[in-house]
Amino acid sequence: MPEDAAIRRIVVRIPGSPFNPTYETDDASIGVGDTVVIPGSAGGFYEDGETGTVIAVGSDYAGPCKRVTRA
Repeated sequence: MPEDAAIRRIVVRIPGSPFNPTYETDDASIGVGDTVVIPGSAGGFYEDGETGTVIAVGSDYAGPCKRVTRA
């Protein structure tokens, strides 16, 4: 499946998380310092609707990502 050119990978700091996961967004106005709503994780580490702060608007991570939305 070809990657959508409008999709960006962003790094998000989530309170209480030991790492900063990468997510996808198609909202070009999201930038560093913005708050985003994250989806829940399969293992239950994150709940649907938790929020995090964008700390980078680019990521080299090439694995699967879930989408986030502006809070």
